[in-house]
Amino acid sequence: MTDVCCNNMDIIFNGVVVAKFVEPGAD
Repeated sequence: MTDVCCNNMDIIFNGVVVAKFVEPGAD
């Protein structure tokens, strides 16, 4: 956890991916 910017992008991206897995019909 050195680059907060990149870390936040990773967290956001992972959150989106998880959301798509949880709700495949949700955009």
